[in-house]
Amino acid sequence: MKNRIILLLLTAFLTPTPARATEAFDFMTAVVKSFQSSEIAGDRIKSSESTELISHMKDIIVFNNEIRTAAHSITPYLSSKNEIIAKSAKVFFSIYSTVVQNNEDLLNTFENALNKPEDSYSKEGTFLRKLSENMAANEELWRTVLQATALSSYCLVDQNRTENGKLRFLTITSEEKKSLMNQLVSVFGEGVKDGPKGGQLPLEGSAALLYLFLGKGWKPADSK
Repeated sequence: MKNRIILLLLTAFLTPTPARATEAFDFMTAVVKSFQSSEIAGDRIKSSESTELISHMKDIIVFNNEIRTAAHSITPYLSSKNEIIAKSAKVFFSIYSTVVQNNEDLLNTFENALNKPEDSYSKEGTFLRKLSENMAANEELWRTVLQATALSSYCLVDQNRTENGKLRFLTITSEEKKSLMNQLVSVFGEGVKDGPKGGQLPLEGSAALLYLFLGKGWKPADSK
């Protein structure tokens, strides 16, 4: 028994253990996961062909559940000691949370329309204006995802390591960099490799922007 315990202790000390993922990698993985949840939410809304108000309400509820999942992915990093991670996490979280709240307000508008249909008919202009305002507000929020993505990418740059006086190194390893790029391709397809283009939806543009950044001449943290 004693020899077995000694053997177990030696195994624990002598067996190589996998390197712990960097916080920057974990955070950017969470960002990509939040993109995926948001993409799923958008696809479900776009695939809906119903014109009934009740069906629209159901679609919005399902959409909001996915966006809450996106926000949940970001939550652990709101209190990060890394200033860039914490700041960009708060921006992402604010975007997702506000989209959810806007949609909750829209659901209330729909509910009132169903509860008091006579008001909706007599005040159709007011009803349609509320819908338009909600759509415009959410479109503006989604556009800010591009800015949040650009901000978050700075956490991947090693500010303390230079080469010829320039920042050239990442805070993540070569395997972590490859993993992030593969995740982006998995979620958004091969087109993400082409970089941001005009006419792209904000999520697609954000994913392409991050892929482009990772594909530049940065050296991974495990480079010499």
